[in-house]
Amino acid sequence: MNYGKNGIRRKIKSTQSWVPKLIKKGSLLVLKIALIGAIGAAACGVAAGIGAYKGIIDESPEIGNIDLSPSGIQSIIYDSAGNEIQTLVMAGTNRDPIEYEDIPEVVINAFIAIEDARFWEHNGVDLKGIVRAGYEVLSGGTFQGGSTITQQLIKNNVFSGGNEGTMFAKVQRKLQEQYLAVQAEQMWSKEKILEDYLNTINLGNNCLGIQVAAERYFGKNASDLTLSEATVLAAITSAPTRYNPILHPDDNLRRRKIVLQYMVNQGYITEEEQQAALEDNVYERIALHNQQIEDYEDTVYSYFTDAVVNQVLEDLQTKAGYSSTEARRILYGGGLRIYTTQDPAIQAIVDEEVNNEANYAYVKYGFTYQLSVQHPKAATETTEAADGEEETEEENEVTNYSEGHVKQFLQAQTGTSIKLIFNTQEEIYSAVEQFKASVVKEGDVVLGERLYITLQPQVSFVIMDQYTGYVKAIAGGRGVKETSLSLNRAVSTPRQPGSCFKIITSFAPALDACGATLATVFYDTETVYNGKQFNNWWSAGYTGYSNIRQGVIYSMNIVAVRCLMDTVSARLGFNYALNFGFSTLIELQNNADGTTFSDIGPALALGGLTRGVTNIDLTAAYAAIANGGTYKEPLLYTKITDNAGRTVLDN
Repeated sequence: MNYGKNGIRRKIKSTQSWVPKLIKKGSLLVLKIALIGAIGAAACGVAAGIGAYKGIIDESPEIGNIDLSPSGIQSIIYDSAGNEIQTLVMAGTNRDPIEYEDIPEVVINAFIAIEDARFWEHNGVDLKGIVRAGYEVLSGGTFQGGSTITQQLIKNNVFSGGNEGTMFAKVQRKLQEQYLAVQAEQMWSKEKILEDYLNTINLGNNCLGIQVAAERYFGKNASDLTLSEATVLAAITSAPTRYNPILHPDDNLRRRKIVLQYMVNQGYITEEEQQAALEDNVYERIALHNQQIEDYEDTVYSYFTDAVVNQVLEDLQTKAGYSSTEARRILYGGGLRIYTTQDPAIQAIVDEEVNNEANYAYVKYGFTYQLSVQHPKAATETTEAADGEEETEEENEVTNYSEGHVKQFLQAQTGTSIKLIFNTQEEIYSAVEQFKASVVKEGDVVLGERLYITLQPQVSFVIMDQYTGYVKAIAGGRGVKETSLSLNRAVSTPRQPGSCFKIITSFAPALDACGATLATVFYDTETVYNGKQFNNWWSAGYTGYSNIRQGVIYSMNIVAVRCLMDTVSARLGFNYALNFGFSTLIELQNNADGTTFSDIGPALALGGLTRGVTNIDLTAAYAAIANGGTYKEPLLYTKITDNAGRTVLDN
């Protein structure tokens, strides 16, 4: 180092320079500004976070407007003896709630052990569970959910099960879910929350809630579940398809072992009980019960159920004020309990007799047929493509065929008039194939084809109590019923009543309102009204003076027609028919072609009607006669309640 005069002078000068001081001060200032900026940014971030959180919470549903009980519950139809005869479900409604008091302790403990070990202690949000789940993810372990049972219930019944499309939406739902869970536990008891949860959860195989699952897998009520069965159900919850005990029993068993071990660790069961549950061959019982369901379960509605469904849908609209869409949603997903008038013993007799071939003189077969064929049509337009080549545009033509076309084909083949009634089903198959071959050519495409074979003769049957109007049994046809809500000849198909109408429109009003007696006579001879001649059904000519009693006994057409036209009048006979409850009669119908139809005329006495009448209306009319003249509307159900037991409709 130079300590000479010049060196010392430079040293003194350098120590007195302002530049280093300025640099030092500037650095300190920058540091202070950066620190203040960081603190400010952090404060802004916290404020923004708080604001965003508050905004998300403010958008949460009001807890007071929330009902955590499961929506979408199957409706059940019962007969008059209290037997369940049909369940009505649609997507998302196969659920049959059970009350908390009826849920076995082993079921409650199994679900709590695997889903929410601290359920009885937390306030709706389990902080320990959240920390544990976060640690597992950060440490590379398996993902574990931190949601409590309360949160899962809110997710399913308030947020439609989650499944948001973006991460932000998922975080938003999660925060609202936690917020509502804390509020929910302040409003409802743990027991109520657990009851709603166990009635909501998806347990695979279209089973929602433990009651339906218990019936589907074990053929028993949830209140009768054992430890081994309860743990099978608890094992399903995290992945209903993967742990389905029917489809994947081995996967369910692995998960079930975890459930049992958790129950041991949490003090719910002993190791001896754990071992006994593992030794129970529960999956063999599940497989056996499933086979029985597949072999014997009949999901096709009976004719009586068909009639009930249609009647309830109509009454929900006309009597309860629901729209058509609302009525259908309530019927199939509103948890209705429909108590019908069906007598199971009488219905069994009707079903047996209607389908007993010994009751018919012969067995033949009819059919309905639908065929849609797309025929390629000749070129309609030629255009020039980009490469100079000509392109041809073709139009296709679709033709629809029915059994009427088959009849025309067969008549052309045989040269005779035929009826579509066959001795065997094989004859029908052969006739249809021949017709199909005649209309489907090379290049054609069959878009659809349906063939329904029907036993002949057909029949319908209705039995009702004349004093109450309760319909005891219905048969809408004979033979195997293949579809629900199909043709029901008993309640929805008008037919010509024929001589049954002589009592309704002619003799009853004559006796009741026109001073006639059973001894009142009419002259049985050639008769013409409105230019139409009427005859008796037999070929032995006419009998002269005959009374009403004979007219009833021998079903005399002329006596009935003369009684209507000469004593009663066609208008009064028509009005009596209306009072007897017939809903398909035509007073006056004006057609577009200028023609008119009316059931007010002499043919009314003989049941010659424009549309005809239904079996159930005819039965109700004769029931009124048996009831001393008091008409009772046919009733298919006595009462309908909702799932809570509140009356919806009452007959």
